[in-house]
Amino acid sequence: MRRLLRQGALLTALLVWPGLATVQAWCAEEEPVPEPFWTKLWDRFAFGGFLETAQAVRTGGNHAMTVSFLRGRLEARFETDWFHAFANAEVELNRQVEAMNEIRLREAWVEHDADLWDIRVGRQIIIWGRADGLRITDNISPPDYTDMVLRGTEDTHKPVTAVKFRLLGESLAAEFIWKPFSEPMDLPCEDGPWALNLGMDRLPKGVGLRMEDDERHRGGGIDDSEFAVKLSRSGAGFDASASFAYVWDSMPAYDLALQFESMRPVVVATPRHSRIGIWGLDVAVPWDAFVFRGEAALFSGRQTYRKDGSLRRCQLLKYLAGVDWDPGHGWNVTAQFADDWILDYAGNLSADQHKPLGTLSVSKKFLRDTLVFKEQVFSYLHDGQTMNRISAEYDLADGLKLSAGWDHFTVDNDSYYKNFGNNDQLWFKIRYSF
Repeated sequence: MRRLLRQGALLTALLVWPGLATVQAWCAEEEPVPEPFWTKLWDRFAFGGFLETAQAVRTGGNHAMTVSFLRGRLEARFETDWFHAFANAEVELNRQVEAMNEIRLREAWVEHDADLWDIRVGRQIIIWGRADGLRITDNISPPDYTDMVLRGTEDTHKPVTAVKFRLLGESLAAEFIWKPFSEPMDLPCEDGPWALNLGMDRLPKGVGLRMEDDERHRGGGIDDSEFAVKLSRSGAGFDASASFAYVWDSMPAYDLALQFESMRPVVVATPRHSRIGIWGLDVAVPWDAFVFRGEAALFSGRQTYRKDGSLRRCQLLKYLAGVDWDPGHGWNVTAQFADDWILDYAGNLSADQHKPLGTLSVSKKFLRDTLVFKEQVFSYLHDGQTMNRISAEYDLADGLKLSAGWDHFTVDNDSYYKNFGNNDQLWFKIRYSF
């Protein structure tokens, strides 16, 4: 009997002890510490940006600097299950364009995505169209030409305050845009090397010039809102879109008037931004190693100068035909033909009825696509004005890109680009992205 009791006690101990040990281990474990709220919040942020410098020097004349800037951009993204937000800001030191020496907020928007629609509200860049380096239907974000020669495509678009709403289908989409107020384009500084020739230098000796403030002569109230809509189709066979925009022309026309101030003649140049409607179409059709592109926009009511300096509203058709060819082995060729055609042309207008433009870009990649040589030509076919750029771009390391090139300009002394004729230049850029 005693032997049986001892065996039963031993068996009970063997069965119960592991359970007691497990309970003891559970009791010994510490309860997990909840992650602080601010840590969870910080994990939803993502940061990026770049540091960039560009320098350029004239190859003729006094060999003066034409471009010299150091720029940094910081971008921040914040994402939740319900919305995400984006903002970026820049700081720039520019030796050639003092107006660019500033800290500026570029974009700041909030977006909500659903299955069949999304909406974005805030300051944003909106790019339409299929043209390479040209603006046909791309008229929502105004141009920023303050320092345009060595900037990328996105950097030559001004952010705008807008509401963008999209309906999304499998192959069809509709986009609606509302801008509560208009914003003019930014032109190069008048005293900079890239200043446009507006013809004011032809005033008689002794006649002064006063430029009126642009802000006072364009839409700005809620009644002057801008609207745009685009319907697009994408899928096998072709991509296409049709659009309409009712906006203020971002490029002002100057109304000139002669006044006397302190017994001295002065020409007062008043910028006039007209209301215009823009009807747009674009299409892209891939075929084998080619992509054929077409784009057209009818500007209804754009102001044009008469020969006597007065203004007249015209119907302007801008159109483009282009082809991209990718034959392989790192080669790429892009050719485009574009034109500005005044449909209701009259002989008393100072502009030509047609303004044809041809562009050609040829590039070749080497060293596992880290080195790219490229030549780009922009040429106005009616007057022979041309820009030719030969460049090289090298990805030196992860995020570090070096580029250098030579620009040659052939211009007409009576054109907008008169000052470019002295600016043939050698340039280089260094950009580090993080």
